[in-house]
Amino acid sequence: MELVSSANSQPKTFCDHCGLPLNIELQKSIDEYDQKRFCCHGCQSVYSIIHDLGLEQFYTLRDRTAD
Repeated sequence: MELVSSANSQPKTFCDHCGLPLNIELQKSIDEYDQKRFCCHGCQSVYSIIHDLGLEQFYTLRDRTAD
């Protein structure tokens, strides 16, 4: 997910697991296969576990309840 900040016109990228903003210079991990970005190895690990167990519906339910 990317948003463009009006202040500096730089894309703002968020962690694909927890949704926290990423500092591109400090970005910890990128999943090569899914092109996912993570703020830390913890989020990458949890994403991998959820994905490996076939529980991707977690993200759909999470996003739906956030509204």
